[in-house]
Amino acid sequence: MTDPSTTGPPTAQPAGGYRGPLPELYERALSLRRDGCTVPEIARRVGVARSTAYQWVCHLPIDSDSDEARARRRAHSKVMTDA
Repeated sequence: MTDPSTTGPPTAQPAGGYRGPLPELYERALSLRRDGCTVPEIARRVGVARSTAYQWVCHLPIDSDSDEARARRRAHSKVMTDA
């Protein structure tokens, strides 16, 4: 009979389990949010899942008056009117 502790798929986590976000990725996500980036954009730039990015930055409101946010809205508006 096989040992139940060795069956099943291998885990990608190091011994000891998950220890939380990598500090440099977390800080980068917070910085991007302060600069007005959306959650999907943060997730793409940092390289994490959208749900992870949301959990990291949900306490920070998005700055809708930033230059980047205004440019993003203008581009979206142009795409919608040209369609």
